[in-house]
Amino acid sequence: MPLFLYLCNMDLKQLSNNISDLDVMDLAIEVFESLEEFIADLNREQMAVKGQRNDGSEMTPEYSFLTEYLKRGKGGTSGVTTHVTLYDTGELHKSIFANISETIILDSNDSKVSELTDKYGEFLGLTPESIIKLREKFLPIFWEKFYERILQ
Repeated sequence: MPLFLYLCNMDLKQLSNNISDLDVMDLAIEVFESLEEFIADLNREQMAVKGQRNDGSEMTPEYSFLTEYLKRGKGGTSGVTTHVTLYDTGELHKSIFANISETIILDSNDSKVSELTDKYGEFLGLTPESIIKLREKFLPIFWEKFYERILQ
């Protein structure tokens, strides 16, 4: 018997059954569901820190003179005027969530989303850079769960 099977106290038939019974798509969805808040945070971060739409481009148009003036009196992300953050009270950012099925959909229940999308373009979604961060977070968790399932 191969060493790893011996260490796992498993025979080849059991390993084969475990592999056959494993639905990789269900496992991937399970892992993505465990990362829903992380995914939403990636979207928030790309807007707040870099002022980026979901395709990685800069959100434009820039803030109006009046908006910049009003934001200068605020602290934190509310006070950023170097780029568009879509952050004033924080309600929009708080309302962003990830919906996981066979795809990842970022959405918001904020009433201003449609109006803001018309003005600034699609901002709900992950930039290529954020997708790389998600992959780096996802893969170790996925492989750990994969091996847990087939070696049980």
